[in-house]
Amino acid sequence: MSQERLTMRKIREVLRLKWECNLSNRAIARSCSISHSTVGEYIHRAEEAGLSWPLPDEMDEDRLFEILFPKSPDPGSRVIPCPDWSWVHAELRKKSVTLRLLWVEYREDHPTGYGYSQFCALYREWAKQLNPSMRLTHKAGEKVFVDYAGQTVPIVVPDNLKSGVKNPCRYEPDLNPTYQDLAEHYGVAVIPARSGKPKDKAKAEVGVQVAERWILARLRNHTFFSLTELNQAIRELLGPLNERPMKHLERSRREFFDLLDQPALKPLPEKPYVFATWKKTRVNIDYHVEFDKHYYSVPYTLIHEAVDIRATQSTIEIFFKNERVASHPRVKSPGRHTTLAEHMPSAHQKYLEWTPERLVRRAQSIGPHTAQVVQGILDSSKHPQQACRSCLGLLRLAKRYGEDRLEAACRRAFPADIISYKGVKNILEANLDQVEPEEAPDVVPESHENVRGESYYR
Repeated sequence: MSQERLTMRKIREVLRLKWECNLSNRAIARSCSISHSTVGEYIHRAEEAGLSWPLPDEMDEDRLFEILFPKSPDPGSRVIPCPDWSWVHAELRKKSVTLRLLWVEYREDHPTGYGYSQFCALYREWAKQLNPSMRLTHKAGEKVFVDYAGQTVPIVVPDNLKSGVKNPCRYEPDLNPTYQDLAEHYGVAVIPARSGKPKDKAKAEVGVQVAERWILARLRNHTFFSLTELNQAIRELLGPLNERPMKHLERSRREFFDLLDQPALKPLPEKPYVFATWKKTRVNIDYHVEFDKHYYSVPYTLIHEAVDIRATQSTIEIFFKNERVASHPRVKSPGRHTTLAEHMPSAHQKYLEWTPERLVRRAQSIGPHTAQVVQGILDSSKHPQQACRSCLGLLRLAKRYGEDRLEAACRRAFPADIISYKGVKNILEANLDQVEPEEAPDVVPESHENVRGESYYR
């Protein structure tokens, strides 16, 4: 086995350069900054596994790793039974239950199972996927959130600090991901020259020298006010330079290009290259990632996972293990967030689905009196979000008491000006919905035996 263990990204690059670009092992080694023996080993493993380029779309990093590095059965190895983490999590909610107690019980059933420290580490890793935080939209001036810090902090006057500035683009050890993007788009290999060795790229050195002497030097006395103006001036000088015959070859650069280079070139891709920047980050507990001070959602199952962000002028793409898991239009609003409903846990999706209009429609399906109470709750509250929560509680009483009883309770509550979840709940708990309400007389009689009349006072 080679001493170098490569990342899946670099293994893909090795296979691409070998099978798509037809490079030698040594050229691939120079491009990827690894030894040629390592290149040979990984290509051999891929060929033994029957792989070809391009790799299948459904093959993710985990599957590729399993194919290249199959696990050989070890006669002496033992299979460690995995605890039921859902059961462990539920038991921990009970009073006085600890992880150590649950581990002791686990080891009683499986004497050769995990040790205590590994048991705790595996549980905490599993528990990271639970209870994701939901990111909500709050209108300006609508709410204030109040909390009090128990810990105090002393106040001092600090001196000015000298802070170091880090490059926001995190490079791979050998190649910028943006540059890698460009190479993959055009199907070429990037082979870095040795530092301080200009002869490694002598053709480029000469080409730069020619451009400096015959283009830049001729523009030295010109003043340009835009990039477009400068490019136009360069283009006007570049054509004649390429058409001019070279003295030692008696042919122009254009002629040599048409004769030698043009026939060997591949056609350009159908779509032009789109410049993109890359950023490595980790998914927050609210299943969002930050780019340029804006927050974009990813599937909530990726909470705490490391992902790569690819940002173009118009699009944000998020990749997990080289697979795209989310795509958003790029937004330039700092501090805001962009969220797709399919990225949310089901509980969060259902929460956002309950609008006032939907609450009224649901109440109407139960009965007109229920709809009257729900509409009354909505109308009486200055804060629709708080009213929606009360209405949800009211409608869920139908699951416990049935829709007929809820409708009867609301029929009794509304004339009595009982417009609240608690009021209707109290009626149901006291079984007052099953008692016919007393009807007041429509007209008070003008006189009866207890009315003395005005003659009595004369």
